[in-house]
Amino acid sequence: MVERIMEAGRRILKNMFSLSAAEIANKGISLVTLAYLARVLTPEGLGVIGWANAFVLYFVFFVDLGFNVIGPREIAKNHEAIRRYVNNISTIKILSSVVSYICLVIIAILIDKPIESKYVLLISGLNVFANSILFNWVFQGIEKMGVIAVRQVTTSVLNLVGVLVFVHNQNDLILAMVIMIGSLLLNSFWMFFYYVKMYGWIKFEFDFVFWKELLKSSTPIALTLFIVTLYNNFSIFLLGILRTDFETGIYIVAFKMLTFVLIPTGIFQYAFLPQLSRSQTLGERQRITGKYVLLTILFGTILTAGCFTFSDFITVLGFGSKYKDSAIVIRMLMVSGMLAYLNVSYSAPLLSWNYEKKVFWAMLSGGVVNIVLNLILIPKFGVTGAGIASISTEITVLIVLSTIMYSVIKELYLKIFFKLLFFAIISCVGGYYLMIIGLYPLIAGTISLLIYIGFNFYFKTIRLTEIKEVIKKKQEK
Repeated sequence: MVERIMEAGRRILKNMFSLSAAEIANKGISLVTLAYLARVLTPEGLGVIGWANAFVLYFVFFVDLGFNVIGPREIAKNHEAIRRYVNNISTIKILSSVVSYICLVIIAILIDKPIESKYVLLISGLNVFANSILFNWVFQGIEKMGVIAVRQVTTSVLNLVGVLVFVHNQNDLILAMVIMIGSLLLNSFWMFFYYVKMYGWIKFEFDFVFWKELLKSSTPIALTLFIVTLYNNFSIFLLGILRTDFETGIYIVAFKMLTFVLIPTGIFQYAFLPQLSRSQTLGERQRITGKYVLLTILFGTILTAGCFTFSDFITVLGFGSKYKDSAIVIRMLMVSGMLAYLNVSYSAPLLSWNYEKKVFWAMLSGGVVNIVLNLILIPKFGVTGAGIASISTEITVLIVLSTIMYSVIKELYLKIFFKLLFFAIISCVGGYYLMIIGLYPLIAGTISLLIYIGFNFYFKTIRLTEIKEVIKKKQEK
């Protein structure tokens, strides 16, 4: 029993390490790309690209349909069925991508936007085709995280090199969009052919009975993901429609900072999903979930508290003085981000245990709050209203998810959350004081991080036993 637990822990750590470096590199390079584009395209140009990408995500949803969640879950349980799942899911996704893009073209023709914005929207829309053959979900299911890692980093590098070489001013707006979508398509094709090399060519399969089973399982997840997509991007979409491109660009910088801060949620969710899916007893679920929550909140509290504390410095250094108004929005979104970490700590295990319908109601409640508040607040308050809506959304989702989570495993792990939050706040208050008395913000932030790490080692929140086991095992090999 002990050996089985240790082996599960080693697999989790191996998966986590495979993704963490790549995910950090991916998001880090993407942030550098964003910082460059923010300066050369100005807030107005960045606002156009951000609005187009946010709009297209709703069409990508109709291609995904929740298969990126149920696919790896089912493959993790039965590797022998991989070709059946890939053939049928790919058939559905490719057909959906064609229909989605046709709808997008019609909307682009009818929408009241400048012609340049329409071109950017149509180019961004090619993402639906990239998504249809993006096989992250397959390699996640068979726990080959290295393939996902290579694809992520390659995409980011191509983006960065492309924009540095070809994008130099506002007139290169359309070219910037072409480069970003081109790199996505190239890497989707690379992953497609990598799968073909391993398992053979994909065949179009029209097993309608199996489709019905797939859609029955994926529909609750798809609806949940739609709500998540809605409330994550509705603010950007609405700002692009009701406010100026400048304000949209200001908000996008803050939103991208939030996306960067949320990196660990994706890393840990990918790494833990196979183990969470296989846990059946209450004890197993509590044990695996406890590890998952600890790692997620450990990173989440210090990242959000740190960005909240040093937001002015981050904004000006990273994006330039034109984006100084983003600092207040970053602070608001960091509060939202801290709550999001706790929400993901609950939603990911619940989804892996087939509680899709219950998670859907939690997301729906947040989605309704988000839509209503954005419609009320954005016309009058702009980006500030969007920030308030974001915080209110996460609070609503947290209330519902907490109720569901406790009913399933009788644990909420709030002691861990508040302990780590306290450590993060104290650490950042110390760093902020040092910055106020004249210490360079980057050094002050580093000291805050060291204080936080010290707290966790002293109070034994961080344990290196399993990490040492993994290193020892690799050295033996």
